Amino acid sequence: MRPRTCLLILSLLSIAMATTILTQRPSIAHSNSASTLLAAVKPTPTPDLPVTSTISDFADITDSNGDPQHVWMQIRSDGAPYTNGVNIQSIIPVFGNWILDSKNAITSTPRKIFFDFTKPVPNTGPNGGAPVAPFTSALVPARLTSQCHLYNNNMLTMTPGVTVNCPLAIFFADNGKEYFLHMNPVTGADVFPETDYVNVRCNGAANSQCNNWTMTADGTKGGCVTADCSVKQNIARLSLRVPVKGRSGAWTTVNQGDFYVAFSVGITNP
Repeated sequence: MRPRTCLLILSLLSIAMATTILTQRPSIAHSNSASTLLAAVKPTPTPDLPVTSTISDFADITDSNGDPQHVWMQIRSDGAPYTNGVNIQSIIPVFGNWILDSKNAITSTPRKIFFDFTKPVPNTGPNGGAPVAPFTSALVPARLTSQCHLYNNNMLTMTPGVTVNCPLAIFFADNGKEYFLHMNPVTGADVFPETDYVNVRCNGAANSQCNNWTMTADGTKGGCVTADCSVKQNIARLSLRVPVKGRSGAWTTVNQGDFYVAFSVGITNP
């Protein structure tokens, strides 16, 4: 092959290679830019806010004779505040609801909550009879959740001094049976018009976010426990969870009756 012909071929090959490189570079640059952009906009999950939940066992009042008295609550603690950990979940997720859950704790020693069913509402049980509770009173693992978002409220965005309404649902088991205790007269999957909602008050804030709350009975239907109405009680519906025959994983609820329930929960972060 002649030298002049070889030079011509080599020149043509060089031009072809340069064209290929120039054509590919923008694509590579675009790919790198896209990856960088995706990495930059990738959302970071917002962690749940751990809280300490303190359930009051009683309220101190002064009776008409001027003597101090304990008014016992129907929802009480097992003797100590509940902090988020392996034996109980105590959190406020980003959407501003409250969860206190030892029913699903992965431990052999879950924390427990005390329930007192000694104040039934007459003629609200099965077939209009007396309410039926699984026990008079007992300490059991339970899940308490107040889904404030159902009422368009968010515990995290509340300002000090403000009180909002929220539903409260409680789940627990006894002797292999599952029970629900609902306080929700307004909206959601389980609505019972005769029940009361709960009041959630923001007591303080830090870094523009509420970090101290009190949850108490609203008492619109349940009424007052004390003469000065400093302690109120809600009406709550107790239901038994029953599996639906022939439908795997499906269940329904059977009314067990209404009960008067007084309670007070302090919630703080940290």
